[in-house]
Amino acid sequence: MSELIAGAHVVLLSAGPGPGTVWEFTEALRLLPPDRLVLLAYCDAATYDRFREAVAVEYDRRSRTEPGSPGTGLWPPLPALPGYPPPARPERPHWQVLLNGGRKRLRWDFVLKGLVVFGPRWEATFIRFDPTTLKLPTVWSLHKLVKRELQPVQAQLEALDSRN
Repeated sequence: MSELIAGAHVVLLSAGPGPGTVWEFTEALRLLPPDRLVLLAYCDAATYDRFREAVAVEYDRRSRTEPGSPGTGLWPPLPALPGYPPPARPERPHWQVLLNGGRKRLRWDFVLKGLVVFGPRWEATFIRFDPTTLKLPTVWSLHKLVKRELQPVQAQLEALDSRN
């Protein structure tokens, strides 16, 4: 598995507290530069928090007992994984409640809640796909929201050198 991670152009990893996922994340930290790792958040805030806690424990264990990066022999600093951003507007304004049949909350959310991307010194940023930011969610406004949020990530990935 380590060879696959080290040789990957980009590693997209779904955040989750399972031991295999946590090990893969810490292995990606050990082997990859920060711009080649993207976390996908399909989970809710509680599951994401369990992932962050499990990563801290596994990173501490592995960084004390296993060799670091093949190039330097060192482990990079553990990135401070950001908190799960809450919805911008957990409840709708009164006029939207009236227009939406009395529903105070949206009846849906994106399946992919957001992404965590890393800067050059492992600074982590959580990019949330938040449908509550839209006053009137339509197919076009949802498409525009996702495109706007993904644009910087896509530019970062397109700028990567190829790995042959």
